[in-house]
Amino acid sequence: MTVEEPATAAEVEPAETLDVFADYAASLLADEREQRESLESRSRAVGSGSAALVTILLGLAGLAAHASSSTPVLPHGARYVVAAAVIALVLSSLSAVLPALPQVILVANVQDVQKAVRDLARQPARIATTRILQTRLRQVEDERRVNRHKAWGLAAAIALQSVAVALVAVATVWTVIVG
Repeated sequence: MTVEEPATAAEVEPAETLDVFADYAASLLADEREQRESLESRSRAVGSGSAALVTILLGLAGLAAHASSSTPVLPHGARYVVAAAVIALVLSSLSAVLPALPQVILVANVQDVQKAVRDLARQPARIATTRILQTRLRQVEDERRVNRHKAWGLAAAIALQSVAVALVAVATVWTVIVG
C-alpha cells in the first residue's frame, strides 16, 4: 500500500483552491448560524426557567405574607434574601431575552447579486468565486459578532439564575436554622 504525496502548488489549479476556500467559508457560515440558533434556544430555556421560578417564589412569598398564624413564616432576614432572589431571577429573565432580540446581519442584496452576475458573466469563474468567498467571509465575521453578543446575554442570564438559586438556598437554610 502506498501513500500519495500531497499535491504541489503547481499541480493545483487556482480555481480549485478558490473552490476549497469558498466551500470552507460556506461551512463556517453554516456553523455560525447553527451556533446562533443554539444560543437563542438555550436563552429561551433559561428565560422560561427564570420566569417559572419567579412565579413560584412570588406565590410562596404571598402565602408567607398571608399566613393564618401570627408568627411570620420567614424570618426577617430571610425575607430580604428571598427578595434578592426574586430580583436576580427577574434580571435573569430579562438577560435571557437579549439573545432573542433582532440583530443586524449582512445578507446578500438581490440587486447587488444581479449586478455582479451581469458584470462577471464574461469574467473567469475564479473572479466570481473570489467575490463570493469575500462576501461569505464578511458574513461569517458578522455572524460571529452577533453570536458574541448573544453569548454574553446568555452567560449573564445563567449567572443571575445561579445567584438566585443560591439565594433561595440561603433563605431556606436561614429559615430552617433561625425560624
